[in-house]
Amino acid sequence: MKLAIKCLGISAVAATGLLAGCGSDSNSNSNTVERGAETISNAAVVQTVAVDYRGSDVQVVDLSEDTLAASTGVLAKALSGYFVKTNGTEVYHIGSFFIDTITKYVVDDFSQYGYEYGTLDFPEQNSFNAQDMVFVSDTKAYLIGMGNNAVWIVNPQAATEVEFKIGELDLSAYADGDGLAEPVDGHIVDGKLFIVVQRLEKFSPAVVDNPAFVAVFDTTTDEEIDTNPLDEADNLKGIELETRNPRKLSYHEDIGLFLVSTGDAYASFNGREPSYSGGITTINTDDYSALLLVDDGDEVEDYLPFGFLQKLTLLDANNGYFVGSASSDDETLYHFNPTTGEVTGAVVGFENIQIGALVTGPAGNAWVGVASNLDPRIVVMNGEQQTQTIIEL
Repeated sequence: MKLAIKCLGISAVAATGLLAGCGSDSNSNSNTVERGAETISNAAVVQTVAVDYRGSDVQVVDLSEDTLAASTGVLAKALSGYFVKTNGTEVYHIGSFFIDTITKYVVDDFSQYGYEYGTLDFPEQNSFNAQDMVFVSDTKAYLIGMGNNAVWIVNPQAATEVEFKIGELDLSAYADGDGLAEPVDGHIVDGKLFIVVQRLEKFSPAVVDNPAFVAVFDTTTDEEIDTNPLDEADNLKGIELETRNPRKLSYHEDIGLFLVSTGDAYASFNGREPSYSGGITTINTDDYSALLLVDDGDEVEDYLPFGFLQKLTLLDANNGYFVGSASSDDETLYHFNPTTGEVTGAVVGFENIQIGALVTGPAGNAWVGVASNLDPRIVVMNGEQQTQTIIEL
């Protein structure tokens, strides 16, 4: 079983209740779930994916119980390309690559859905390939899709599909040689939406003079903010990154906005040597400066301490975790200091495994999703690298 966590995640874990505001297994073909009259008012919602990607399920962890356990078969699907986002007690089950749907549930009752809408402007369109949903309020959110240069502005409470999409943010200026900007993630800080724009060409971040960016939009006016107004007027307005193949933003109110970038992890697909151009970047949300805090290494000097960086979570000013990857099934969890950038080292017991998700949990702890065909689980860990509990999946 593969896992992801979003604000709790395992393959995609979104959280409600205590996790509200945080933030790719089952082979069953069933699309219904029997939950009786059970009510979960304080829960974590976990998206899991079959090890062969031929199915997926949503599992729910009741956070009100002393012993945390996951209920299975909540949203079993024959396809695997789903992730979960939450807003309060509302759960949004979102289909990505060529699924292109968004289904709304209430965490108390997954047997009933509020709606299922499509994420295509017209049927012949290439896949929207949704990657993230970022909420401004109950009635306004941004739906970010890697296959579309327009970020959708949506009303999550829309009574009809026609009323769901209420506007767009235009990212076409960031499109590169393949015609796409590849936006993949977003986060709102102080009324500003920060959008990660990968700008990959045929999945390659190695193209010269084609840097990745973080675009910034005002969430009140939905206008793009020029993060460097003193440069040439025809330059892109976003924050130019030193790293390539940026993935996910992580925010902590005490230490700021961080971005993890993977570099050229796709090199083997195109028969080239990998470019170690990833790392962890801090982004100043006031002056829009970007600083490389943790470097993934330098292949020229044969200094590659972590492999390709994949996932990141922040607990406090002194404690954070990230995942370094030698390959998709050979990953290691590292502890680091988000203030200084000092990497303490690999976490004992989390070397050379597959880590499906990494997020900050409800008590300010780390939720580590361990992907395993035999023993899939969430390990809850504090900042001192001590395991507090294990949630079996």
